[in-house]
Amino acid sequence: MEQHGKEFGIRWLLRRLDICPNAYYNYRKHRKADYYARKEIAKAQIRDIYYAHNGVAGYQTMTVYLARRGCHYSTVTVHKYMNTEMGQRSLVRPKKPSYRRGEAKPNF
Repeated sequence: MEQHGKEFGIRWLLRRLDICPNAYYNYRKHRKADYYARKEIAKAQIRDIYYAHNGVAGYQTMTVYLARRGCHYSTVTVHKYMNTEMGQRSLVRPKKPSYRRGEAKPNF
């Protein structure tokens, strides 16, 4: 783009290559570079907490653990990072039954 921009014009080149102008200018400005860096830091912390707790912590408790470390994210964001992007889901343990019927005692 930089080589042939003066000769042909940036807009003409973008149309020929079927690239949206705002995509090209966002690439030039690297507007989301710090966002992606923060996202990778959050993912690393989620990974550390997940393996420290043996995969038991879900996205809601993970939000609390991250807040204790000073990273405040919404539960929706943590759920997105954990489940869709990292593939880490909490291990659901089977619940113990709350009531079990006992045997009848004989009447004397």
